[in-house]
Amino acid sequence: MRVVAIALFCLPACEPWGPRTESEDTSAIADDEALVLSPALLDLGRVRVGQDAPVVAEFTVQNVGPTARTVHGHDEAVTLAGPDDVAFQIDSEEPFFTLQPGESRTFSAVFDPPGDGDWVSEIRLNYGIEVLRLRGSGQAPVLQVTSPYIPSVPIGCSESFDVRVENTGRERLRIESPALVDGVDFSLAVALPALAVAPGGGVDLRLRFGPGWQAPADSTRTARLMLPTNDPQQGEVGLPLQAFAWAGSEVVETFSFHARSQADVLFVADTDGVMSAHVDKAQAAIGDFLGALDEANVSLHAAVVTGASACPSTSPRWVGDDAPLWQRETVLQDGFEGLSGPDAERLLALAVAALEQDVPGGCLEGFRREGAALHVVVVSGGPDEGGLAPGDALAALAAVHPNAREVVVSSVIATESTGCGGAAYGEGYAEAAVGSGGEIVDLCEADWTTGFERVAARSHAGVDGGLSLPLVDGVLLESVSVNVDGASWTNWEHDAEAGALVFPAETAPEPGSDVRVRYRLGVDCD
Repeated sequence: MRVVAIALFCLPACEPWGPRTESEDTSAIADDEALVLSPALLDLGRVRVGQDAPVVAEFTVQNVGPTARTVHGHDEAVTLAGPDDVAFQIDSEEPFFTLQPGESRTFSAVFDPPGDGDWVSEIRLNYGIEVLRLRGSGQAPVLQVTSPYIPSVPIGCSESFDVRVENTGRERLRIESPALVDGVDFSLAVALPALAVAPGGGVDLRLRFGPGWQAPADSTRTARLMLPTNDPQQGEVGLPLQAFAWAGSEVVETFSFHARSQADVLFVADTDGVMSAHVDKAQAAIGDFLGALDEANVSLHAAVVTGASACPSTSPRWVGDDAPLWQRETVLQDGFEGLSGPDAERLLALAVAALEQDVPGGCLEGFRREGAALHVVVVSGGPDEGGLAPGDALAALAAVHPNAREVVVSSVIATESTGCGGAAYGEGYAEAAVGSGGEIVDLCEADWTTGFERVAARSHAGVDGGLSLPLVDGVLLESVSVNVDGASWTNWEHDAEAGALVFPAETAPEPGSDVRVRYRLGVDCD
């Protein structure tokens, strides 16, 4: 059987094929109108961040068209205003789903703002054919704090400064126990267990910058002010603090360690005849003699007698270490220019007679000190003619200074039997020096400097014990550093009443050790 297909054509004036019902007469629904998103606006109100539970509201997607529709875009809220943080979440795990004609589906929008602020977002269904506007407000405290200006402060002084803390949020800000960490030069003026700052309000935290000693002295000091808050977005905030500290001048003292000792040194000299040619050598060596005793930390009483009498010819008659070095040197040098007298050839006896002048009203009153070493230095161009055997002379000296730590005689004499330049061997003086453990200096040497330095060393030989070193007023005690023979030394104490650095006898450095004491002076804080 053959089937014939017939095509029917109708001009525009033709009527549609078949009968037309009322329902069929309804206009067709356009594709972009087939999905309805309702409501058009969800206002989730105000939420106190961290206090109220997240706010939930529902919206519905409905297919009002005649055919099934695939839906997307319902699961994402696009931020329009507010921080970048997402405040709205849609409770849906399906990025796509299908709605049959007349079918609808309901979803939940969750508003959980991370901090203070207003949020506006949109749900854009199928690229925006339908739009649901979402809005809500979060209320929370917001900490605002900026680094303060802190002036430079001298070490040992302090300056106060304020840190301004403000709450720019819409809930009360709490700061729990502000504290300082990572630095020792800053402090809170008042301990603050907790603070509360109203919305829009502020408070000043008073701090103090008081730099202590640390190396390097002139340096930037830092710390952090920790502010534990209930600001949900910042939590605990660490505010960096930075300021410059500076110190006063530096003091450096170097010396050879010797325990503080006392020496009463009496020069008895023949300055007449052949000895007149040697006086200038004695005068030239006196400065080194005094310097060596100062370096050895010896408290010195010194005088020169020449035989014209048992009293020195100078004024003052004797000098102590309370006089400046130049004055001590001048008095002793002038003493060697004194005239010789009948006792110029009996110098050991002359020494005894001079020491007997240490009585009230005597010319050497106050010269001898209890516990000091007595050191008699004989300068002679010939033998002792005083008639005292060396041992008897030493006994007489000990008797006239019974409280001396020791009694020593040193002799500057011609040491050869042939002498020199008219000077003869110093018999009697040599034996007294040997018998007491003193020094013998060759009168015939061109320079007596080395010999006088040996005499100075003998004046404090065998002294062990501690040392008290006066410090300059205004010392920053924390800055004191002590080195002994190049190594750090910590066996020292500070005597606040005396203003001195003390080396206790039981832990003192070895005599002759090289000591360096370095410290800084504070600045007048006014």
